[in-house]
Amino acid sequence: MPPGGDINYHQSLVKTIKEVDVVISAIGSEQLQDQENIIAAIKEAGNVKRFFPSEFGNDVDRLHVVEPGKSVYNIKVQIRRAIEAEGIPYTYVASNFSDGFFLPTLVQPGATAPPSSLPPPPPPPPRKSYYLRRWESKRGLFQRGGRLFNSLTGFILVLSAVFNKEDDIGIYTIKAVDDPRTLNKILYIKPPQNIYSFNDLSPCGRRRLEKPWRVSIFQRSKF
Repeated sequence: MPPGGDINYHQSLVKTIKEVDVVISAIGSEQLQDQENIIAAIKEAGNVKRFFPSEFGNDVDRLHVVEPGKSVYNIKVQIRRAIEAEGIPYTYVASNFSDGFFLPTLVQPGATAPPSSLPPPPPPPPRKSYYLRRWESKRGLFQRGGRLFNSLTGFILVLSAVFNKEDDIGIYTIKAVDDPRTLNKILYIKPPQNIYSFNDLSPCGRRRLEKPWRVSIFQRSKF
């Protein structure tokens, strides 16, 4: 039998889980469905006092997204329902956006650097309620009222989002392990000082590049 609680071997998982009180899953998005194996092992072991599934993002029960994000969120929703159906004590950690993953690319999933820099354009016309920011990298965000729509990923993002340092997410998670207030609840990590709009983040990207961006603003009548 493989040692160390191999997620693909039921008895290995059961043996390992019997030695702990709390299980914290941090597996990646490609293995989210495999958490069903962890749930089955926890149920058989019968000793786990708290299970933290691999969430560490947005509250998936309160989101309405399209692909490619929809498939990932749907799996997380399925895992939540499976945990609850088995009566396993749980805490779901809604840690929102991680600094190290999202800030270096200014919330452009799949990118490896901030949007490209270009010479400064002439002053733009007055901004209306609907506009498009576009960079040389062809990444853009449409503003629709109080929401942003990423034209590449199809994610709907609120105009302001919470960005948390990964170390802080880990600290809050560990503190929640034996906190009765978080039992069978969702833990929201949302410090007020960590809430930023896209307009707040844009100057940070410009300072990092040390060059201005070309920002094209389209009036509502142009759509």
